[in-house]
Amino acid sequence: MWRVSCHDDIGQTITAIRTQAGIVQRLAADNASVKQSGQLIEQLSLGVYDAVRRLLVGYVRASWMISPWSRPSAH
Repeated sequence: MWRVSCHDDIGQTITAIRTQAGIVQRLAADNASVKQSGQLIEQLSLGVYDAVRRLLVGYVRASWMISPWSRPSAH
């Protein structure tokens, strides 16, 4: 369950970053370098989202590969 929560938290944070980057781009329409920085921030935030998603998917797959019979017993 923590994976879903972690993914949701990261997704919400990245959405907030992208929103702010979009605001910067709109407010700085006449300043090409600031607008470009806003675009870069948006692209980088999507890269972070994709990387976290790949990590979580890999973690879930790895945990499924561990069978209950191969785990050490609690006794």
